[in-house]
Amino acid sequence: MQKVFVTGNTVIDAIRYKVKRNYVFESSYFRDIDFSKGRYILMTAHRRENLRKPLDNICRVAKKLVEDV
Repeated sequence: MQKVFVTGNTVIDAIRYKVKRNYVFESSYFRDIDFSKGRYILMTAHRRENLRKPLDNICRVAKKLVEDV
C-alpha cells in the first residue's frame, strides 16, 4: 500500500518558522532595505536546469512582477 504525505512547501514553511515580523538581518546589505517601501520577491532558482536562458527568463519575469503595479 502506498501512502502520500502532503508536506507543503518546505522553503516557505522554513521561512515562516524562522522569520518573524521584527526579524533583524545580520547582513547590513539587507538590514538597510526598507521592505515597507516597494515590492520584493524571495525566490530560489539554483537548479541546474535553470542555468543560462531559463534563469534569464526567470529573472526577467521576476523583475517585471516587481515593477508592475
